[in-house]
Amino acid sequence: MITTTTPTVEGRTILEYRGIVTSSAVLTHPTWLEEMGSLISGKDEIVQAKDANDVKPKSLQGASQLACRKLEAAAEALGANAIVGVTIEHQLLRLDARVYLFATGTAVVLA
Repeated sequence: MITTTTPTVEGRTILEYRGIVTSSAVLTHPTWLEEMGSLISGKDEIVQAKDANDVKPKSLQGASQLACRKLEAAAEALGANAIVGVTIEHQLLRLDARVYLFATGTAVVLA
């Protein structure tokens, strides 16, 4: 799966647009506060919880990677082999001290 922030993939032709895909990941308090050093150093830690559906990221980079993996799974479900125009945004919700990451892109089929 090719995932890119650009609107096209150099040297490849987009044959079909399959739709917009979105995903999210959450860093919870106190995890993101305790891991401030990891956020700065760029460690990409993802901790596997009880089962495969309950993955908890331990760093901002880990949360970004998790959001991208979910984005790729959504694109695959649409029969795409690439995602173009990917953006990742984050929001800090002060009420519950969580950092929410949202990933969005366009699922496409490349030649």
